[in-house]
Amino acid sequence: MTPTVATDRPAVITVDEAAALLRTGPKAVRRAVQDGTIPSLRVGRHIRIPYAALMRLINNPDPTGLPAGIWDINP
Repeated sequence: MTPTVATDRPAVITVDEAAALLRTGPKAVRRAVQDGTIPSLRVGRHIRIPYAALMRLINNPDPTGLPAGIWDINP
């Protein structure tokens, strides 16, 4: 049985499942995991992404709260 959160969603998802949610390719998800943009867990060679953390990232992609694009600019 798969561990689930209160919403009956899986606690963790695969790179392919995250890519489908983000409507991008698995390679882009792996790069985002590698650079720390998407939080992840490693189980051996497998990458698992916490579903709740990905949903938080999707709903609030800018950790600073500034208008879109502002936090990418280096002063």
